[in-house]
Amino acid sequence: MDGDDSSNKVDSQSQIQKQKKALEKAKSVVQRPVVQKAVPPDHITPQTQPTFITYPEFAPTNSQSPKTLLTLHRLLLVLYLCAGTTTAVYAVSKVL
Repeated sequence: MDGDDSSNKVDSQSQIQKQKKALEKAKSVVQRPVVQKAVPPDHITPQTQPTFITYPEFAPTNSQSPKTLLTLHRLLLVLYLCAGTTTAVYAVSKVL
C-alpha cells in the first residue's frame, strides 16, 4: 500500500508541475505587449483649415434668432387634423 501512495504522490506532483507550466505558458501568451507603430514626423501634415463640426448644437449660429416653432398656421393645422381624426374615429365606432 505504501507503494501506491508514493506513486499517487508522484503522479499528482507531476500533474501539478504540468499545470504550472501550462499556466505560465498561457500567461506569457495573454500578457504579450501590443506593439504600436510610431508615425514618423515627416508624415504629419499641419491643418490649415479648421475641422468641420458635424453636430449642430456646437455649430456657430449665423442667424439672429431661430424661427418660431409654434405659429398660428401650425396651430390651426394641428387642430384641424385632430378634429378630422376624432370625427373619423366617432363615425367608425357608430358603424361598427
